[in-house]
Amino acid sequence: MKKIVLAMTFALSFLLSFSQTYSLKGYVCDALSKEPLPGAIVVLGPNEIYAVSGRDGAFSVDLPGKTPHTLEVRFTGYELLTTSIILTSDTVLHFHLETTSYSLNEVVVHGKNGHGRLLSAITAKEIDRSFFMKNNSASFSKSLSKVAGVSSMD
Repeated sequence: MKKIVLAMTFALSFLLSFSQTYSLKGYVCDALSKEPLPGAIVVLGPNEIYAVSGRDGAFSVDLPGKTPHTLEVRFTGYELLTTSIILTSDTVLHFHLETTSYSLNEVVVHGKNGHGRLLSAITAKEIDRSFFMKNNSASFSKSLSKVAGVSSMD
């Protein structure tokens, strides 16, 4: 029995040595400022392997070679970047993400205490463009901190 298990282990390790995997390394940065984007998510399909960029915008993942992979790079406030790659060797890629912005018409802030539903009073305040015109500040968070129950951590 030991000989069979030993032979199977040897055969599997021999076969695994022939399966080629390549290292995909890369950097994610802002297209305009060239600053790194820490925390950018890199998704590699079809198995959906995830990697997250570090403080310097770098990421690394090992993938099987010679098969097509769909690669998506995501970061909040930036456009989704999608590309297709086939690895034939260890590869280093640089991704430059473009910023995107969305205009919001209004924000609704709900506040309640954490003691329970029956005992808590729920307040709601609607914030629209006129609120920000009246409470103009240096930043969005400073203006929003003027709403009751909202605090800013600037």
